[in-house]
Amino acid sequence: MRLRIREPEDVISGVIFMALGLGALWIAFGYPMGTASRMGPGYLPAILGGLLAFFGAMITLKGLERAPAEETASQGRTGITAEILRLMRPLFFVVTGLLTFAYVLPRYGLVAAVLLLVLITAFADHKPRLVAAVPLAIGLAIATVLIFVQGLGIPLRVWPW
Repeated sequence: MRLRIREPEDVISGVIFMALGLGALWIAFGYPMGTASRMGPGYLPAILGGLLAFFGAMITLKGLERAPAEETASQGRTGITAEILRLMRPLFFVVTGLLTFAYVLPRYGLVAAVLLLVLITAFADHKPRLVAAVPLAIGLAIATVLIFVQGLGIPLRVWPW
């Protein structure tokens, strides 16, 4: 019997949760822990990091199932690799859109940053609909200027000039 990925979304998110939890544990152990009655600065991050890693392990195990060795061998690695790549596409485009927004905002203004954010993240869908994304991007750019710059008075650069 070998393990086979049944729900790739669960496996990927579980691994991410475990990595974040273990990272929080690693950072927390650099601070004094204290006791339950006199908590140190590392106490709460250690507890929360341990819980996050534990729940990540549970989510990962939920996404796996036992399969006979010959069935796993016939499935091959290309099916699993293609499935993982299919699941990583949204993550890639959302992160790329956010990084682009952070880069463009101080240099070219809020309108350009919002337009690029919406258009880049539209490609996170497996069938991007640019016909719908362009009016959405324009509407969100107008709404963000009206809400944040005009309504709330936040001093943001609106245009590149």
